[in-house]
Amino acid sequence: MDGGASGIAYGRLASLVEDLPEGNFLAGKRVFESQQALCSVCHRVDGKGGQVGPDLSTIGRIRGKRDLLESILFPSATLSRDFEAYSIDMTDGESQTGVLHSDNSEAVNLAIANGQIQSIPRDRIKAIRPSALSLMPQGLDQVMTRKQLADLITYLERLK
Repeated sequence: MDGGASGIAYGRLASLVEDLPEGNFLAGKRVFESQQALCSVCHRVDGKGGQVGPDLSTIGRIRGKRDLLESILFPSATLSRDFEAYSIDMTDGESQTGVLHSDNSEAVNLAIANGQIQSIPRDRIKAIRPSALSLMPQGLDQVMTRKQLADLITYLERLK
């Protein structure tokens, strides 16, 4: 983001932090598990959910409301260690982006955004490069109401 866009975006974050209504833990859990937000496709809580993104079972111990909102609004601003995305360019011109799940002499296995593991044979790989973008889509706050967002934040804050 350029300086102007960055200032506007972070102004939006500050406004949300101040103006977000009170949330409900159980409603937030439903948002987390919903087909609308799709959080649980990539993230685990208490052993349930995907493994593409970080386990959020204790996220409330280390992240407050502002940090959680920032992660939802701007997922690429700070990438969690061991969950950085990589782009793989293949010899046929296709490319795939995901989190490195495993690799060996025969294939690279990526966890992709839909929660699946894709195996790419090494002889099809032209290049592997780190991606500056998170697999978590930007704009998740736009598919939820403010109340749903508040409920989700309350749920995450209380995961300790």
